Amino acid sequence: MDLSKYGTHLKDSFRITNHLKEPRSLLKDLKLVLLKDVLESVEIKSPGPKQLSECYLVAEASDGDKVVFSWNELFNTSVGDEVYLVEGYDGQAGVQMPNRIALLSTTDHATGRRYVKGLKKMVIKRVH
Repeated sequence: MDLSKYGTHLKDSFRITNHLKEPRSLLKDLKLVLLKDVLESVEIKSPGPKQLSECYLVAEASDGDKVVFSWNELFNTSVGDEVYLVEGYDGQAGVQMPNRIALLSTTDHATGRRYVKGLKKMVIKRVH
């Protein structure tokens, strides 16, 4: 996916913390793309807008770790305004980055819980 066609957001730094909120790493000079911007360009087959409330997104890392966001969380709360695809940090971009493309939610308290390194795929599913 070519992220260059979406607006880029810059962030000086972002600290990754573990489940105890202890610092684990620091990403600097981030180039980010808002996940909502990417999702808005994807055609989702749905009988109507109400059924989108039954959808959720699963982001999977290359090591098999998975993170879930509900559709409403991304599009109807302030959380969705802070979920990004990382297209570059520490002077590196894309596949040059140690963790390749990544996904992170900057408003989470324990930021490492939904920091997806080596993003392999994203799938939109619907609860039946």
